[in-house]
Amino acid sequence: MGCNEHVPGQDYGGGALIKALIIEAEGKAPFIKDVPSQKETYEVIKATITSPYGNWFDRVCKETFHGYVNDTGIIDGLPLNPVASILLGQVVCGDVIIFGTYTPTGEWDGEEHDVPQCVIESVKKQWSLLKANVDARNDRR
Repeated sequence: MGCNEHVPGQDYGGGALIKALIIEAEGKAPFIKDVPSQKETYEVIKATITSPYGNWFDRVCKETFHGYVNDTGIIDGLPLNPVASILLGQVVCGDVIIFGTYTPTGEWDGEEHDVPQCVIESVKKQWSLLKANVDARNDRR
C-alpha cells in the first residue's frame, strides 16, 4: 500500500494536538508544527501561506493528506517549492502546510488531522535528496 492510499483500520494518529507538516520553499528542512485545535487551524494556515501580496490559499487534496498552498504563488514570483511540488504532483511556489485527511479511526470528516507518518518520511527523504544534490552542485563550483 502506498502513502497516498487510505487503509481501512490503519491508525492515523490522533491526540490533543494536530500534527501538521510545514514545507518551506527557501530550502529549510521541513518540520512538524503542533496545532492546538481545529479552531486554530485556519490561523496557522493563514500564517504559513504568506505572501507580500496577500494570504489567499488553495487546498490540494490527495487520498490520505492534503496541503494548503499559496493561490497566486507562481504569479507573485514566490520561490519554487520542489519538495512540495513532488509531494502534491503539481508546481508549487511558496510555503506549504500539510495535514492528514482521516480521523484516528480512519474516517473522513472534513476536518484537519495528523499528517500521516509515511508522508513525513517521504518528505524528509525528498528533502535530503534535494539538499545532497544542491550541496554536490555547490561543491563543483
